[in-house]
Amino acid sequence: MLPIVFFFLIFMAGAQNQQEIYVSSDLDNKLHFGVGFGIGFFNPGDVNDYIEDETNDLLITYGFSTLIVNYSLRATLCYSVTERIDINFVGEYSLAPKIILVDGGDNLSYYFNKFSPGIVPKFYFPVGNSGRNSIFLAPGLLYNFMSFEDFSANSLGGKLEGGFSFKVGKTKMQPFAAFEYAKAVDDENHYKFEMNYTRFQIGMDFIF
Repeated sequence: MLPIVFFFLIFMAGAQNQQEIYVSSDLDNKLHFGVGFGIGFFNPGDVNDYIEDETNDLLITYGFSTLIVNYSLRATLCYSVTERIDINFVGEYSLAPKIILVDGGDNLSYYFNKFSPGIVPKFYFPVGNSGRNSIFLAPGLLYNFMSFEDFSANSLGGKLEGGFSFKVGKTKMQPFAAFEYAKAVDDENHYKFEMNYTRFQIGMDFIF
């Protein structure tokens, strides 16, 4: 269902804005590079159960066993189809670290990783008369490569992002909030271990 909605939105927005397609063939006006960062909040059940099982009989002196927060960096190649539609080719790396100190001075470290290439169109809705500020909606498809300890799993996922775009000089600054679905199962060790990176995320993109 998600891919159908994804391509339907692209088609409808393109039809509504076909008169706004740039007549310039200069790719410098259409291609842009962007970087961004984000912080996410999630509850990866099997991953948290694994950490809790390993630390259950230990006296924790610092930290706790539950992963709640993850951090992301991403790079974007942005192609402007029209004044109101961008197609973004995204590569995003996310990391959820957990460091726990236990009695005796030892520390335990866990890292839940995800790398996600994907395609994310952005649909802009202008605010005001200047043409420099817009609200945007961005439904995207990502392919997720996830790993934790000796487990790994891959899957197709989706992301719905919304935010505000404003220009500072020639740079677009885009604070956003997003919901992302990312889930896969590693069943190569004779039992199923779920890698769940489904999350709520906030962050900022910079498009140059």
